[in-house]
Amino acid sequence: MILSRAEVAATLHKAARGQGMPLGHTDIFVAACLRGLAMRKDFADAVTRAMTGPFDCVETRVALAGPLAIDALICGEDAVALPILDAAEVLEPIAINAFEINDLCIEVHVKDEGCVLHRTETPPADAPTTGPLNIPADAWALWQDWAALTYVPASEASRLGGAGAGLTDND
Repeated sequence: MILSRAEVAATLHKAARGQGMPLGHTDIFVAACLRGLAMRKDFADAVTRAMTGPFDCVETRVALAGPLAIDALICGEDAVALPILDAAEVLEPIAINAFEINDLCIEVHVKDEGCVLHRTETPPADAPTTGPLNIPADAWALWQDWAALTYVPASEASRLGGAGAGLTDND
């Protein structure tokens, strides 16, 4: 299904939070996912694997370890080794975003035993950043189910607390 980047970003943000991803990591992850989904037709599977909770093991979760590795490179490390990650292909768009934000050139090497990110002088190739995204229907349905985990249940108490349109809708 063809969806706008804004709609995909909003759903991915809610889905990641629904799966328990920390807020700061969610922002970096969603930005990388939008780039990855534009770059590769099969990227939705990596997004799903990376978002599947729980987020209790920082070392093997790309959404957590990736930004930490980039921070280490920004702070002066020449290379950072990561163990086997749940969706290592998400590191490439994270690295491209790091170049755009911090002017930091990073190469990502993925091997069976883990990943290595290291500084380089070569900027990344241009990656598409505009236009709609083609998302597989099954991935979209799952992401929407995860996003629904962030919604406040409808009840009289939640409506009295300000959720929803209220008891009278006057617009």
